[in-house]
Amino acid sequence: MLKFLSVFGVVVIMFVFSGCVETVIPEDLNGEWIAENIPDTLYIVDDSNFYHSNESMHYDHYDYSVEGNSLLIGYSGKMMIFVKKTKHEFELQGDDLTIDFSNEFCFGFPKEKINYKRTQKFILE
Repeated sequence: MLKFLSVFGVVVIMFVFSGCVETVIPEDLNGEWIAENIPDTLYIVDDSNFYHSNESMHYDHYDYSVEGNSLLIGYSGKMMIFVKKTKHEFELQGDDLTIDFSNEFCFGFPKEKINYKRTQKFILE
């Protein structure tokens, strides 16, 4: 009986603490994001698509999904080339978004951590 209560207690504690982890939903990401340290802009338009502009690309299409604290990003833009999807950790705090591209090359982005500031939030229907 003591073993059962111990296991039950651990399960209850895990259940309670799992609710304390903040989960980012894609709607939280929507809007126009301008990089603070380089000429780079993201237009996150819905829960799976964004457009990217920088010095060499203008409004190029990407798809994405949220996996925990990471973004799985795939290029699906004008160049019509196959590019392997890449996974990048991110942090969202209000209107501040940091995406870490330093772990592997993501087509169209420099291999560094980029800090973005939201300048406009889009209303999703």
